[in-house]
Amino acid sequence: MSSPFNPGEHLAITRPIYTHHGIYVGANNVIHYQEKGLCIAETSLEVFADFFSLPTPNPIYVVNHPAPKFSPPIVVERAKSRLNEKQYNLVTNNCEHFCNWCVDGQETSGQVAFALESLVIGAVKHVAKAFASPTGRQAISNFILGAHLIPVSGATASNLLSAATVPVMIGAYLFETAPVISKFLAGDIGLNVFMEQMGGKSVSFFSGMLLGTITQAMIPIPVLGFMVGSLIGSSLSTMFYQTLLGHAQRARQAEARYQAIKAKCDHAIAMMDQYKKESELYFNKYFTDLKKTLNNCMDGMERAIKSFDVDNFTKSANMFAECLGKKLQFNSYEEFQAFRRSDAPLEL
Repeated sequence: MSSPFNPGEHLAITRPIYTHHGIYVGANNVIHYQEKGLCIAETSLEVFADFFSLPTPNPIYVVNHPAPKFSPPIVVERAKSRLNEKQYNLVTNNCEHFCNWCVDGQETSGQVAFALESLVIGAVKHVAKAFASPTGRQAISNFILGAHLIPVSGATASNLLSAATVPVMIGAYLFETAPVISKFLAGDIGLNVFMEQMGGKSVSFFSGMLLGTITQAMIPIPVLGFMVGSLIGSSLSTMFYQTLLGHAQRARQAEARYQAIKAKCDHAIAMMDQYKKESELYFNKYFTDLKKTLNNCMDGMERAIKSFDVDNFTKSANMFAECLGKKLQFNSYEEFQAFRRSDAPLEL
C-alpha cells in the first residue's frame, strides 16, 4: 500500500490532550516515542495514529520545517540511531523534542514552550490581581516592610498572608527568573544552560526567602532581620550550588572521556578479533595446503628411489624446494650429467 508521506518527513497527529510526533522512514513505518513503554520504536502508521488502542479521528499531517538542517536520508538515519531509547521526559525529551532533533538538530518543543509561557502569564496575572486589592497590598507591605510597621491582629494577618503572600513570592521569583525564561523561549540558550541557570536562581531565591523568614522572627527589627537572613541564605546556597554544579560538570566530562575511551577500546578489540580470525583462516589454509604438497613430494621421491627413477626423483625434489621458496640447479639427470662435464660452479 502506497503512502502519501515521504521518508524523512516530520509527522504529527492531534490527540485529546496533546500532539504526538514521529519521523516517517518509509514502507508505512514511523519512528516515534511510543506511549506504551515510553520507548523510541519503529511502528506502522496505524500504531502511530492509535491513542492507547483507541481510534483517533484526527488525520496525520506533515510538520513544516522551512530550513531543515539535515536532508531526508540523514533525518531517517538520525531517527534510527536512537531506536530503543528509553529516556523519555515530558519537559526535556518528549516526542516533539526527538523529531526536531532529527530534522534541525535542536531539541525543542513548541508544546512545552507554550505551556511554560502560559504558566508565566497566569502567575503574573495572579500577582497583579493581588496588587489590585487593598487586602493584597496590605499583606504585601507586611511581607516586605515587616509586620511591626502595620500592626494587625493574628487572624487578620493569617488571612492576609493566605491571600497574597504566595502570589508575591511567585511574582518575585518570576521577576528573578524572567530573563532566563525569555532567553530560553527565544532560543538564545539551550536546555542544559537553561536548567543550570534556573536551578541556581531557584536555589538562591528560595533559600534566601526561607532563611530570611526565620531570621526575621529571631531579630525583631523590621526589614533588617529578613535582609540579613536572605543574604546569608542566598550566599550559602549559591556557593553550595556552584560547588555541586562544578562536581556534576566534572562528572559529565569524566563520563564523556570514559565513553570515548571505551568506544576506542571496543573498536580495537573488535579489530583484533577480526584480524585473529582472518589470520587463523589464512594459516590453516596455507599450512594445510603446504603440508599436502610436501607429503606428495616426499611420496614421489620415495617411489622414485624404489624404482630407481632419477628424473621423477629430481622432479619431486624440485617441487619440495619450491615449497620452501628455493629452486634446485638441476631439473633432470641429463642436466646433472651435463654439469659434470662442464666447468660451471655448483650452486647451493
